Amino acid sequence: MRGYERMPEPLAWCVERTRRVLAPLAELRVPVVWYTGKTPGGLWMRVLAAGDGQATHYFLGRIFADKPTRTLHGSALLASLPRLLPKLRGDADLTIAEMDRIAAQFLFSSDYLRVPSWVTTSLPVPDDMEAAASRSSSTRSDLKLVRENGLRMEESHRRDDFRSFYYGMYLPFLQQRHGQQTILRPERNMRRSFRDGGLLWILQGNQRMAGAIYDLRKNVMTVVCFGTPGGDYEPVRQGALAALYLQSAKHAKALGCTTLNFGLTRACARDGVLRYKRKWGARFAASPRMRVELLMRWERLGPCIEEFLTHSPLLFRQGRGLSLLAASPEHAPGRLRDQLWINGIDRLHVIGRPPESDGPLPGDVVLGDPLHRSPSAEPDRHIARWHPQPI
Repeated sequence: MRGYERMPEPLAWCVERTRRVLAPLAELRVPVVWYTGKTPGGLWMRVLAAGDGQATHYFLGRIFADKPTRTLHGSALLASLPRLLPKLRGDADLTIAEMDRIAAQFLFSSDYLRVPSWVTTSLPVPDDMEAAASRSSSTRSDLKLVRENGLRMEESHRRDDFRSFYYGMYLPFLQQRHGQQTILRPERNMRRSFRDGGLLWILQGNQRMAGAIYDLRKNVMTVVCFGTPGGDYEPVRQGALAALYLQSAKHAKALGCTTLNFGLTRACARDGVLRYKRKWGARFAASPRMRVELLMRWERLGPCIEEFLTHSPLLFRQGRGLSLLAASPEHAPGRLRDQLWINGIDRLHVIGRPPESDGPLPGDVVLGDPLHRSPSAEPDRHIARWHPQPI
C-alpha cells in the first residue's frame, strides 16, 4: 500500500492503465439474467441483463419498486452476446448489457444506447463562488444555512487525520447511503490523493461536521470523497455539503487552480447527486477513463419504457458528446428542457406523446426515439428550430 502511495506518477499511471486493460479478461463469461417485478407505477416489467455489475443494479433499483424476481438464464461468452441477446430481447421490455467500453465498441452495432456507467462533473473556478451560487434560489438557501450554522473549513495533512476520516467518516457514510451498492475507493488510492492534495474539515466551532479528501493535479483540484461522523446525514441537512462546495471553490482559487472537479455521478438526470451538482453549475461529461458502460435497448415503446424514462432520464453517448433521453407525459418538451437541461449535453430527445407545446420547440430538443429512428433520416431534420422572442 505504501509503495503505491509513494510511486512516481508515471509508474502509477502505468499500473492503473495495465489494470484497466487486463480487467476485461476476468469477464470473458458473463451471467445472463431475467428480472421481473412491478415498477413504482404498478406495471409489470421484465428486464434482460447481461452482466451483474453495480451500474446495472443501480438502474434496476430505479426500475422496480421492490426487489425483483431474479431468474438465471445462464452464462455466455462475452463474444457471443451480440448473437444471443437479439434472440432473447423480444421477450423483454428492456435489455441491459454491462461490459467493457472498448469491447462494446468492437462487438456491438449502433442499435443500442451507450450509457456511461459514470459521468464526470467539473466547474471552472469562479472568482467569487458565493456570488456565482447566489444566482439560484436553491443554492442561496444553502448558503444561508452555512452562514446561520457558522460552518467553516480547516485543512489538514496529518496521517492520523486521514485514518480518522477514512474509517470514521468516509466508510460509514457510503455504507449508510448506498448499502450493498457501495463502491469503496481503495485506501491506497485515497492515501495517494491525500498525499498529492489534502484533507478538508468542515467545522462548526471546534466540532468536525464533515470532511473530504481532495487531489491536486496541475491546475485541477478534485474533491475525491466526502463523509460525516459515523455516516450521519444530519450534518448534510445542516449545510456541511454546501459548505464543502463553497470552501473547496475558494481553496481551489487560492491554490491557483482553474478547474474544480466534483467527482463522478450516475448517468441519470433525476439522480439526487447529479441534481445537487447541477444546481451549483457543474458541467457533465463522459470520461474516457471509465472502463465500463451500459448498452440499453427496447424493441418497442410502451408504458414501462415511458415510465422508466420519465423517472430516470438517461445520459447517453451520441457522436463525440452526450445527449439526454427522457419521456414526459405531463410536461411540454420546452418545459421539460427547463427542468432537465444540464451543462455538457448537446440535445434532449423526448419520446412518447407529450402535451402540445405552447410555442415553437427549443432548437436543441428532438422529438422521437433515437434507437428506432429511420437510418436515412438526419437528426437535424427532426429539430424544430427556436428563435428567441422579443420581450
